[in-house]
Amino acid sequence: MRRAFTMAEVLITLGIIGIVAAMTLPGFIARHRSKVLEAQFKKRYSELSQAISMLKSKEEYVYGVYDGPNFQEVLVKQYSGAKTSLRQMYILSASNQKRLLGFELPVYKTFNKLADFSMSQLDDGFIYHNQDFFIYINADNNNLTNKKIAIDINGSKGPNIAGFDLFIFDLDKTDSLRAYTENKGLCSANDTSALNGISCSYYAMTDGDYFYKLGW
Repeated sequence: MRRAFTMAEVLITLGIIGIVAAMTLPGFIARHRSKVLEAQFKKRYSELSQAISMLKSKEEYVYGVYDGPNFQEVLVKQYSGAKTSLRQMYILSASNQKRLLGFELPVYKTFNKLADFSMSQLDDGFIYHNQDFFIYINADNNNLTNKKIAIDINGSKGPNIAGFDLFIFDLDKTDSLRAYTENKGLCSANDTSALNGISCSYYAMTDGDYFYKLGW
């Protein structure tokens, strides 16, 4: 006759399953988050590259021609359904953001999550598509040749951390999109500055395991 499991055996088995699940689930969730962010990064980077290419194909040159606020008006036309808003939208109060946009913008953390990411890198232009993604433009002192483009690849969703879902690029003299800098120190767990994360776009583009190495 086949012996049935006792209640104690069932409880022990369930306990073991629970322990194994508790040990493996966080890793599974982290890998899934990384995979999603990697796919979104590639999609948004491709879209931004195509937008810049379309401007060049129309002989709409940017380098040395447009400051940040005027550049946003040119760039937004390459995104169907996207809108622009006030130049310094990101530094407005949360209540004013909600009044003007209908939602509040994220407060971004540096790559090591120890400080707020520098608002000065996000304050000279703003493009948004609902809350799906945000593009911030920085052209210090209305500079016509030094333009940084920061893109939040998943909009209002978290984690809202530079190097995780916020990436910074710039335009070279040929209006080609590139990572802002290769400075490894500005994409590390050790840097304590408000710019930590500003160079992570380079490593996200060149390291195939970048997103899987993120510390969740």
